[in-house]
Amino acid sequence: YPGITWCGQLEIIDIGFPVSYTNSDSVTVNLASKSLIKQELSYQRKIDTHKYKEGHLLAVGGFDGMEGAIKLACKSALEAGVGLLTVVTTKEARKIIAGDPLEIMTQSIESFLKNDKSESVKKLISFINDKRIKTLLIGPGMGRSEYAENVFNIILEAAPLSTLDTIIIDGDGLFHYANNKINHKNNIKEMILTPHLKEASHLINKSIEVINGNRLKGATSIALETNATVVLKGPASITTDSKETYINSSGNSSLAVAGSGDVLSGIISSMTLRIKNPLIASAIGVFIHGYCADLLLAQKSNYSIKASDLILEIRNAIKLCII
Repeated sequence: YPGITWCGQLEIIDIGFPVSYTNSDSVTVNLASKSLIKQELSYQRKIDTHKYKEGHLLAVGGFDGMEGAIKLACKSALEAGVGLLTVVTTKEARKIIAGDPLEIMTQSIESFLKNDKSESVKKLISFINDKRIKTLLIGPGMGRSEYAENVFNIILEAAPLSTLDTIIIDGDGLFHYANNKINHKNNIKEMILTPHLKEASHLINKSIEVINGNRLKGATSIALETNATVVLKGPASITTDSKETYINSSGNSSLAVAGSGDVLSGIISSMTLRIKNPLIASAIGVFIHGYCADLLLAQKSNYSIKASDLILEIRNAIKLCII
């Protein structure tokens, strides 16, 4: 610079945090970023794998008039890498859903429902076990009718007696769960809840304003009360099991569109079949979902996208995170 004479040696000093602090077990709030995906997720499948090893997902929802929700979730799960996918929905909705996407199998929920509730539960258990299903996604497009609530309760009653490892409750499923969470609190080994602020408010009977005032505390409260992994959706979505937390670093406001949450639930469902830790699987799913939106925004001059646009970016997003 003009007028300045350098007369010493340049010394570079690291002003970052000591490694002993950043790697300490006492640090429980982490950032979900590309490095997490690269560390936890393999892009290449093993040479001797097969569809059952890649995991069988059961998706329940898309009841009459809301078929699109479960189709978005299913297409997302397939793009993210599930081996098999079965949709259970109503008889009429099945006519619309079957064959779209082509890779899914479909089943009518009425085929499981019997006059005796215990018989319905037994039939569902047998179906889940016979199909070797490991993850259940329930709620997208399910509706809030008394019929939907009955189906929800029967399925969650069957869950702990089946081969399921993980259940993801999203959308209308969160409404039914909140109304009967005492009876369903310990219904599965691992449970993941994916509420937005309004659904979170219903889950723990606190106002949206209170939860939004301290979203980390709100997410942790839900996780503690439900004994579940919780994804509190919103800017910098928070994923927590009450002991450890991930704050998301991807995404933008273009995600505020109908069906975006269904896409997210599909990605998380797929991740649970590849990663056994539900907290890590959820945090990775949230990051990939947001990263898809970032990639889309970089390609377009405007901020408007459709939820289905996100699906087309999933495989590319995963690849860019890992390679």
